[in-house]
Amino acid sequence: MKRELCLQSVAALNRNDLIKKINSRGIFAVQPLEELEEEKSIILHGEEQSVKRRFQRLELKGKQSELKLSIRFEEGAVVTNDCIMRQNDIYFVYTEKSKEQLKLLLKLVLGETVLVLVEPDVYDRLKQNQGSFNPALTDRYKERNFQSGLGSHLFWQIFLVNQGWTDFLHKPLERITLRQLRVKVRRLRSCLTFFKPALRQDEALLWQNNLRRQGDQLAYLRELDVALMAIEKIKTPLAKHEEMYPEKLAELLWQARNTEAQRMKQELSLKDITLELAGFIIWLQGQPIAPAYANKELEPFLWSRIKEWSNSIASLTKRYPDFSNMLEMHKIRIKVKRFRYVMMTLPEINKNTGNMLRKLKKLQDILGFLHDEFINNEIISKIAATNTETLQCEMALFKGWESAKVEEAATALPDLWEDFCEELEIWEDTI
Repeated sequence: MKRELCLQSVAALNRNDLIKKINSRGIFAVQPLEELEEEKSIILHGEEQSVKRRFQRLELKGKQSELKLSIRFEEGAVVTNDCIMRQNDIYFVYTEKSKEQLKLLLKLVLGETVLVLVEPDVYDRLKQNQGSFNPALTDRYKERNFQSGLGSHLFWQIFLVNQGWTDFLHKPLERITLRQLRVKVRRLRSCLTFFKPALRQDEALLWQNNLRRQGDQLAYLRELDVALMAIEKIKTPLAKHEEMYPEKLAELLWQARNTEAQRMKQELSLKDITLELAGFIIWLQGQPIAPAYANKELEPFLWSRIKEWSNSIASLTKRYPDFSNMLEMHKIRIKVKRFRYVMMTLPEINKNTGNMLRKLKKLQDILGFLHDEFINNEIISKIAATNTETLQCEMALFKGWESAKVEEAATALPDLWEDFCEELEIWEDTI
């Protein structure tokens, strides 16, 4: 069965030079350039719109019958009533037998130009770019089996993670690109964990670890950002008392932040990240489903799995009863966040969830705040370890300023947890 992988050029793409590199051994036959037009009606933001495409297509086909691999270039534009989406794509069409050849070609191509993984279907890509995408309404999902479900729910997230890394490595000093990337990686990790029982376990664990490593690479920079945001919140209330603002501490945090961002830009390779994520897609398009689930329907699994997760969430405080223990609360926070990401991402199970998700968000925010303050104190203590009088005074000011808010949040936590569990129980009765 043929499969597709699509990469979009981020930088200028010299198609002719790239074709020469790809075809240096003359194993592909270059087909004539085609000038094509298409028109199609699609639903965008709940309304039917006419979409027009004008593009060039140039294809490379394997000369040898055993070479089950072809490449095509598509360049043009997709036009709607209110937007234009440029297309500068390289498609790889392959089979299970040619996937190792594909990986070698990907290394070659990614070494020549900057590329990012995108949705092969340009109309679904348009919906993704416009925030009008529902994975359960794609052609890919029609079969409603595990294979199509995985593709529908995970592929678009992989594309977003790849784009997130592109944005971050282009502008590592911008805090928003880091935050957005971390959310995308965490959401993808959560959904992969959700599907894990239906996957080949050793391979699924490998990809879980790969995604965890991506998240870990971002952790310290995010911790510095959180500490900076906490200090910045002090500035406005103290505007009339500038001498009390922890200026030196903020300056040192900024220096540490910029140093770490520049280090990451120098040491991390977008090529390697894209290649790794392409490998993830190739695996998902192959045979990732455990034999026991090969012939089972997708939707009963989704409901059974979310019921299992919701029961686990409701019993967390039996395992971690001490609300004052920040390490235990962090474990709860991780599981709560993962649950929320999955609930919000899978449209099949995101039904009648309004009240429950709102209370979950409030709970997550409080747990996040308490965790952030715990980490902030550790980071600021390290930064102030030079022991100068100024830094020690500023550190004391910061900790004193935050302590009242921490106490208030910790006091509210048991009631918020109880409110959420009650709403979770009500929602469970509807499924």
